[in-house]
Amino acid sequence: MTATASLDLKVLQQTWVAFDRLAHLRPIRTEEEYDRTIALLNHLLDVVGEQEEHELSGLSISSANW
Repeated sequence: MTATASLDLKVLQQTWVAFDRLAHLRPIRTEEEYDRTIALLNHLLDVVGEQEEHELSGLSISSANW
């Protein structure tokens, strides 16, 4: 079975919409968007720290590589 065969796109879409409402990750075009993104990243790093096993660690690593 391939990864796409086992992926429920309806569930993914619902999850993404919920996540996007909270995080609103977009290209940064204004100083306000920059400030919001930095605040989100700082909070994420405060929560996750260096805990590689934390459920959000992948997001903090991905975000830090922007």
